[in-house]
Amino acid sequence: MYEINQHYHIGYYKEGCDFEVVAYKRKYEDIWDVFVEDYEPGLLYKYVSDKDKGNYVKNYGILIFSICDSDPSEEKAVQLFEDWLLSIKII
Repeated sequence: MYEINQHYHIGYYKEGCDFEVVAYKRKYEDIWDVFVEDYEPGLLYKYVSDKDKGNYVKNYGILIFSICDSDPSEEKAVQLFEDWLLSIKII
């Protein structure tokens, strides 16, 4: 499903927020799936779960969106995360 050694953290730390998600690269595809992890559920996990804003994937958390890019820049990933946070009205 995912390449074990290819993942990275994406954070949003503006306006007093401290939200972080993790992106995992799919095997054999130039797609990164972005998850709110469930190992330490916090405000973001609770909000996404309660509002049904993603799909749960066992061992990864809640899949909230995907990035179609072989090697997305940090700036692009952060912007997409911020856009997603705005779209669900958490910021």
